[in-house]
Amino acid sequence: MTYTVPEGWANGEDLPGNMLLNRLGDLQGGVWGGSYIGVYQNVRAPELCREYPEPGIGTSSKELAEWYHTVPGLEILREAPASVGGLSGIALDFRVSDEWRSACPIGGVIHAVPVIIGGGVSYLHHVVGAPIEMRLFLLDWKGGNIAVEVTAVSEQHSLTDYLGEAGADAVIGSFRFRP
Repeated sequence: MTYTVPEGWANGEDLPGNMLLNRLGDLQGGVWGGSYIGVYQNVRAPELCREYPEPGIGTSSKELAEWYHTVPGLEILREAPASVGGLSGIALDFRVSDEWRSACPIGGVIHAVPVIIGGGVSYLHHVVGAPIEMRLFLLDWKGGNIAVEVTAVSEQHSLTDYLGEAGADAVIGSFRFRP
């Protein structure tokens, strides 16, 4: 994969299956972290109350997108065909309402919805909660997938502003994946 970032952006993590890009001014601390772009190889659908892949859910963009429509508490605001860096798939915009309550809150108090877990070379378990808006590009790649996660934490940016004014769309537009 190749990419370029504008001034003020940094690569905060660069591992074989995970990469994280963020603006230097978007602090990555606290319960929800900060706004960022993540790129992951071969993500899976997570179980809702444990940090394991959900059995029986495939890894294609279509199979994962269909699964997201069944996830309690997850609001899908937008779904559209997508193409990033020479790969194609589906883009979904997510959020969780302030009123939603999980059957298994993280630490007994954080009401969030698990949305992706690493599957092999990638190592992660990411959730969405009320202060987060997320766009997830699910791209088909070599019998598996590449996921591009754009997370905007509301105290820093709306998803629309993060993609536009903050420059995340331009960064994603620079991505080129090797076949």
